[in-house]
Amino acid sequence: MLWEDNFATWWECVMPPASSKSEPSNSGSYGAVILGRDLVGDTVAAMVASAFVAPSVVLLDRALVEKSSFNQPIIEGLRRHSQNCLKKPVSFIFSRPFGIVWVLYVVTFGTANATETVASRFKSTTISSLSFIPISLVNVPLGIWKDLKLAQIYSAQPTERAKVRQVVKRVSRASMTAFLIRDSATMFGSFTLPTLLASAVPDSVFASPHGKIMATQTTVPILSQIVSTPVHLLGLDYYNRNSGATVVERLSRIRADIMPATVVRCVRVLPTFGFGCLLNRELREGYLGLCN
Repeated sequence: MLWEDNFATWWECVMPPASSKSEPSNSGSYGAVILGRDLVGDTVAAMVASAFVAPSVVLLDRALVEKSSFNQPIIEGLRRHSQNCLKKPVSFIFSRPFGIVWVLYVVTFGTANATETVASRFKSTTISSLSFIPISLVNVPLGIWKDLKLAQIYSAQPTERAKVRQVVKRVSRASMTAFLIRDSATMFGSFTLPTLLASAVPDSVFASPHGKIMATQTTVPILSQIVSTPVHLLGLDYYNRNSGATVVERLSRIRADIMPATVVRCVRVLPTFGFGCLLNRELREGYLGLCN
């Protein structure tokens, strides 16, 4: 009858579906499970990518420290330490410098991944665009800690290495400030600029968004080292010569080391924030693709 049809239509409009009462709790718990699952993948991707990044960082940083401390040729240091690494790979992997570098990049890549996961979960473009802030907050202090530890380990003379634990150089504020500026510039050029500049790549060069981000991720971090390398050398010089050196002497030392140091840091940043970031991204996206 007509009144029955009208009543049924009215009842369906005013009454919610029976399953809607239990939907919020179920969707909430399910969303938490999905978020936890994605964060696990973020961590695993960061750990694997960092294992590939760490060897080159350890070797190149050691060569830079020895160049600044003992004026040893960078290329010769790289050749010698690379040979030792290949002869004793297990000892190299389980060495203290390797562990320090690995922890740094696990935390850095993991923070970047977690930020993207949270931004995707809450569909927030603001969180994604400001991802460099939490990345810098964890990378800058850990990067300074890493550099100071490696400087303490590798700047000690071979006959004095047993005394390193008892006699440790005091780190000046100038040295820490220089490292802070250096790492901030590197983070901005590695995690923020590549994404911002990807859309500027012409379609005639790379048509796909994936190709554009690959192009910027492998070039922009390298170019950022032109700015950060002089600051890096200044920080090392303040660490090795905290006092007693004039501004002219410091600039002269930086000018003498700037070319080989820039080349080395450009080479180092390519596997870390170039290929390292790409590997981390591919591992994370591959994991999410398998889960979804």
